[in-house]
Amino acid sequence: MCDSNGFFAGVSPTSSGFASRKKIRYDRRNERLAREGSEKMVKVLNSVKKLIFVMIGVGFLLILSYRTYISTYIKPYMFIDLKEKIVDYDFIENGKVIITKWDYENKLDYYMTKNNGGVLRSYPIVGKTKIVKEYHKLKDINDMKHNIPDGKEYWGITIYNIKNKKLTPKDYDLFKMTREYNKSYVPDRIDNVIYISNGKELLDIYLKSPKDHYKKDIIKSIDLQSGKVIDQGDTTEKEVVNDSTNYISFLPIHEQLTMADRRISLDKTKKFPEPDAVMFDKYPNTKDLFSENHSMIGILVDRPSVDTNIPILQLLVNQKTNLFKNVTIPAEYSIDGQEHEIHSYDEFKQFYNKIGNIQGE
Repeated sequence: MCDSNGFFAGVSPTSSGFASRKKIRYDRRNERLAREGSEKMVKVLNSVKKLIFVMIGVGFLLILSYRTYISTYIKPYMFIDLKEKIVDYDFIENGKVIITKWDYENKLDYYMTKNNGGVLRSYPIVGKTKIVKEYHKLKDINDMKHNIPDGKEYWGITIYNIKNKKLTPKDYDLFKMTREYNKSYVPDRIDNVIYISNGKELLDIYLKSPKDHYKKDIIKSIDLQSGKVIDQGDTTEKEVVNDSTNYISFLPIHEQLTMADRRISLDKTKKFPEPDAVMFDKYPNTKDLFSENHSMIGILVDRPSVDTNIPILQLLVNQKTNLFKNVTIPAEYSIDGQEHEIHSYDEFKQFYNKIGNIQGE
């Protein structure tokens, strides 16, 4: 039946149609949202795939670069002594002593080389106004027959000039240095002692010649001021420097310390074993400088001796430590060729013969 307006009784003129239209709009919105969500998901998945491919590509390139670096710069070379530099330093004892901290110039190269063949390390060489540090990457140092680098070879020294408590470094190519002296000569090795001759600080260099099939040593000198190879200097002072630390073998210094002529080096540890050493109290800044492996003390004198070196060793122990208590001077290093037990620095100077007692043998 219809009411007076012509509609079926009990049925709203809008209720069913409205609900239907609302449901349609709702369904369409859900479809749109689902479609948009699906599209976003596809985009995200595509982005993830691209990222994965990029990461795989980058990883592949890194592995390829790593292997190429190893095969090009490390594996062909048997003798690798990487370049180091002084990263911090300080002068003590009125400028007569320098404390230096060293580090590798290229740390990435160091770690890669260390993990794929090993790294040699030469000690710095200390003079009165010069510090020399050698570095090289060579295929064969024992049978060198060329003076032009082969492949990625290099062989150089850094010379630090000391003036007015400042360091100025300069690098020199040993191959080039040798060629400039004699184009047919080949570098073999450098010495480990700086000595003074005719007012020049010199470091001897050993060369080879094809004329005798590279058999005999040809000894020349590097002028550390000019960086040039010159004729060998008078080696009288060199012998004095060589004999200046014979006593180290029987003095009770720390096993982590290595001493030679003008140099004291900290080895085999990352922390100096004497935290209350006199030096750290007298010069607080040195506690950080002389605390790590490869730290170094340089004694800046022309002629190192007991009188120049022993006071520095005494800085490296506790104030109460007597370096000469119950020390035995061997017969070969005593003034009269007899063994002596001593207990003081004065007794040490009284009986010690720095050159060695040949007559006592």
